[in-house]
Amino acid sequence: ALEPPLHVVAQHDASQSQERTSAGNVSLDAFFEEMHRKRSTTLLFVGSLLGLLAFAMAASLGISEADHHLRFNVRGQSFASGEDYFPQTVSELVHNPNSASGKCFFAFVLSGAMCILFSWYPWTIRNVYVGDDVWSWVDRGLFVNLRTLLPPLGMIMVASITVPPAPQRLAGDSLAREIHIGGAVLAIGGYCCLEVLTLTTYHEGMRGNGKGASVKGVEWCVRMFLSVCCGMSILAFQIGGVLCKQDFGHRDQWVRPTKEDMSAAWDVGMYKIAIKDAELISMQQLGLNNTASGLDRTVKQVQFWGEMGAGVFMIFNHFAIWYYCKERHVDLAEQAPDVAVMLSEPVPGDIQMMTLEQN
Repeated sequence: ALEPPLHVVAQHDASQSQERTSAGNVSLDAFFEEMHRKRSTTLLFVGSLLGLLAFAMAASLGISEADHHLRFNVRGQSFASGEDYFPQTVSELVHNPNSASGKCFFAFVLSGAMCILFSWYPWTIRNVYVGDDVWSWVDRGLFVNLRTLLPPLGMIMVASITVPPAPQRLAGDSLAREIHIGGAVLAIGGYCCLEVLTLTTYHEGMRGNGKGASVKGVEWCVRMFLSVCCGMSILAFQIGGVLCKQDFGHRDQWVRPTKEDMSAAWDVGMYKIAIKDAELISMQQLGLNNTASGLDRTVKQVQFWGEMGAGVFMIFNHFAIWYYCKERHVDLAEQAPDVAVMLSEPVPGDIQMMTLEQN
């Protein structure tokens, strides 16, 4: 009798493996596939929640509890403008790793990014997965891999590389700032572009049944709305950045502190300011003498809230994906399959494969 081809035997073994069931009548392959998808949705939700907390904590702590030396000038006096210092970007707000806002932002962003990275949700959730044929120029699955890796890795770069205010940057801070900006572009800009492409080009309605992301109806509208809001926030951030380079007459005033400034601050009991002045003098850095007001303050706020909005809308988009995905409703078996029992006895297909290998 003729022996069947090896690939036929292998297919037979695969089907036999899938048919082996536990007492709960759930195949091992099916159980772990469902568990993997449900785990992806859980990590996606937790990661999105941590990301939202990162921006919320940064805004509440950073603005309400600004660094002491940014609430008084180098002589320990209130600013002549009557305004506290307002950061130009979120990155500037959380640049001090010893501040409460800096610690919270780093911890929440890092934890959230790791959760989203480990979820691999673009590969496991049907309303995101577009297939591995999209952008398969170098390797299959390039589009899905980019969507999986760019946002979390970009956010880790943003949280890890801090950027101080421009007048206080050292020589090496310029390169760090460029890397920081690159991380933000990958995380927010990259995510926004890939999401829009998914919704406009690579969904099932455009590619045909059985191909592309399964997204339509209300879900499509919600995700597209959030993507547009994210894009508009990015635009506001860029416009604010350009306008901040202009001088409308009331910009932040930075000066080089002197020993007289340090003594004046010490004499009025502003010891932290005096110590900060001494540090700035030793490092030959500038200190804040007066804060921006009027239109100059407004354009700083436009850039700041533009960056904040872009990050928040990106996170809300993740929440929308989680909310509308069907995988989060998977009802797993109440008992995991007993692997020991299922693998203890070889099936006929396994015996046949071993016989062919010996021959």
